[in-house]
Amino acid sequence: MIALKALSKNPFKSTLIFSSITIAVMAIFLISSVSQGVIGMYSKMIKTDGDIIITQKGISDTFFSNVDITLIEKINSLKNVSSSYAMIVGASPVGHIPIAGIYGTTQNHLSHYKLSKGKYPKDGEVLLGKTIAKQIKSRTVKIGNKRFKISGTYSSDVGFEEGGVVMNIEDAGKLFSRSASFILVSASSPNTTDEILKEISLLNDDVEVKTTKSFIEEYNQFKIIENSSLVISALAFAMGLMG
Repeated sequence: MIALKALSKNPFKSTLIFSSITIAVMAIFLISSVSQGVIGMYSKMIKTDGDIIITQKGISDTFFSNVDITLIEKINSLKNVSSSYAMIVGASPVGHIPIAGIYGTTQNHLSHYKLSKGKYPKDGEVLLGKTIAKQIKSRTVKIGNKRFKISGTYSSDVGFEEGGVVMNIEDAGKLFSRSASFILVSASSPNTTDEILKEISLLNDDVEVKTTKSFIEEYNQFKIIENSSLVISALAFAMGLMG
């Protein structure tokens, strides 16, 4: 009762206090939702496209990983391997846009990106995500130090991919001076995943082979995002209380 009287004596001050706390709480939920959304979408992209992921040994981020793409030939010859594909992930200025995600992939993975218009890219061509396509109206676009012809646009079930650019892995390799960021392998049966993992580990000493499930659980960038969101949320709440 005393608290209510105190609040009613200073309605403007009370409104500011409640507004600050409300905004702080909303900030916590917003930051947490964004971080979990990014993690969830990237996890979905990896988990739905393979059972095993191969990256460079000792590299904590796939953006810096470099795996020999010729390893795919040996992987495909293994028993119980259903399919495999390689990918290069990077970021670069795209036209007038300061930075955008670049996805270089092998031909057998292009169908992951659903065509909205045009056709899948050939050498020297790129496919624009529908979000970035709204900002680029020309028939060609400069990426890094090279100009590419735009072959069409695509949509994706993974939201943040629609703000990027898809190209053939050979073009991406020249752009980022890499062979492949990672290789994803699908097993013919879930029961054979562990066996395939051991066989791939013996093929090359410079790679790290994990199930996609364990990779997602241990991926350092996810931990950084989660920890950063917790720190920012705590600071937002503290600032709200101080206000």
